[in-house]
Amino acid sequence: MKIRKIRLTLPARLAGHGGHEARRIAEAIAGELAGHGQAPGRIAVQLHGLGQNGAPLSQRVARAIADQLGSRAAGAASGGPAGGTGAKD
Repeated sequence: MKIRKIRLTLPARLAGHGGHEARRIAEAIAGELAGHGQAPGRIAVQLHGLGQNGAPLSQRVARAIADQLGSRAAGAASGGPAGGTGAKD
């Protein structure tokens, strides 16, 4: 699988570490998508940082992706809508 485009908006407090944090989050997203077979064409997740950075933030993003992919799979299996457009914490 190849992620063609990813857009991350990080808080200003991460300006000095933005590249490193973005890479960590992108790797968490890729790991989650790889475990779900067929990935959706688009997925959107919005989280409030709650002052987190590094591993805790990337884990929250991965969990939000997993939750959204799970709801899409459940919706498709039941014949219902394919899930929401985002997850908020």
